[in-house]
Amino acid sequence: MMSPGIVAAVAAALIGCSPDAPSVRSSLLHATTHVDASRPEAPAAAAKGASAGFDATSSFEAGARDASADASSIPAESCRPGTFDVCLSPPERGFLLRGTTATIMPGEDLEWCEVMAVPGGREAQHHVNDIEGVASPDTHHLHVRLVMPGSDADRASVVGQRTPCTEDGREPFGTGFRDLYAQDSFHGGKVYPAGTAVTITGGQKVLFDYHFINTSLETESARAVISFSEIAGSDVRREVARFGMSRTGFRVPPDTSATFVTDCRMRANVAVLSLTRHTHRFGTRVAAWQIGGANDHLALFESDDGREHVTEVMNAPVILAAGQGILFECAYQNTSGESITYGTGVDDEMCVLYGEYTSTQDGEQPLPEDCVANDDAPGQTARGAACENCPPGE
Repeated sequence: MMSPGIVAAVAAALIGCSPDAPSVRSSLLHATTHVDASRPEAPAAAAKGASAGFDATSSFEAGARDASADASSIPAESCRPGTFDVCLSPPERGFLLRGTTATIMPGEDLEWCEVMAVPGGREAQHHVNDIEGVASPDTHHLHVRLVMPGSDADRASVVGQRTPCTEDGREPFGTGFRDLYAQDSFHGGKVYPAGTAVTITGGQKVLFDYHFINTSLETESARAVISFSEIAGSDVRREVARFGMSRTGFRVPPDTSATFVTDCRMRANVAVLSLTRHTHRFGTRVAAWQIGGANDHLALFESDDGREHVTEVMNAPVILAAGQGILFECAYQNTSGESITYGTGVDDEMCVLYGEYTSTQDGEQPLPEDCVANDDAPGQTARGAACENCPPGE
């Protein structure tokens, strides 16, 4: 966790553009730090990431940078008074994407999506290993999504377009996104393990989903900047992929609570790097456990935080063999006077566990590991089915 002094320095850099302010990086993005294995059938759990389902035979390095060990001074030339892109210097290898500045009136709650493009032509390959973002101090969230080529979202979007949107971008663009990065404060970041990267093609569209809330009595300017640091293609041993495990078809009656449990199995051997919950406003608790193998019921994730996106980065990659998987549950407290059902709208609910993962062998491309279960029985386990035709992470 960042110290008060570091937080104050970053805030000062954003507001006052101080050239001496540190650029603090964090490998955990509001990650939950408490894991409780108190589920009745779960024995006392080992530390997260202590899975030993089978032996990964490469020199895979698991690691996340410590924020306090990675503070550095921002070059003076990158801090120009009166500008907002002052708190991130261009990476030594990589690129910056800057959102358009918006004016937010006192008390205004503004969310919009802006379509950008990755530099270079289609022949360019960006192997991104490190992402850092800064945004207005009034940020509620900043979500960055890749637009999958040929998808509905690709056809519906134009580079430079900025429009009001829903949290997941489906309104007005439709489906066809892969979540890449999220933060729900003015500063965040994540670093992938050495030798791993997300490969992005030059010219590929990127969607910035900003949500800013001006709680002050003065008009403010809001903007976001993201830094994408790259490694050489020859240094990439494993490609980072993303799965989405979804429970659909559920219903929670008015003024009641319900818990839905889903079982998803892996098609191939994988190394899980992180897990992220996604529910809407009535979602309370999300938890996940490993199923199968020597570490059956190993606690992987728990979040009692009502925020829509909470990410847990594994202390070390969790190795799951083909046929092993993840059991996860989503709990809801419906405090409204109407039933809530699964859906993508702001008045609906969702139960999704996203994960970033790689193969367990260098040079081996990861298979899609998305799955979906459609069962509305509260408290009962529904077996998820592989969703081979789903866009990654959808």
